[in-house]
Amino acid sequence: MSSMRNKSCPCQSGRKFKRCCGSEAALSEQRRNQQEAELAAMRARAEERERREAMIRENDRLSRFSRGPVFLYVLSAALAGGNYRR
Repeated sequence: MSSMRNKSCPCQSGRKFKRCCGSEAALSEQRRNQQEAELAAMRARAEERERREAMIRENDRLSRFSRGPVFLYVLSAALAGGNYRR
């Protein structure tokens, strides 16, 4: 890498790499930007996982409700047009 540091910078600024994009300040900024991007991606994955888990829990809750006797009683009363109070 030391031979790369003495060559001209690939960003075409006309400066040496070690004085431009290869400086410690530029490298630390690049690392910080990369870490922020990775953190944002991790947060997005976590939010998507939470959404999926919530949807699975809701589907489980609804499927248990739809198989229960109360649901069938309410459904039969609603289809008959009657009052579903006991």
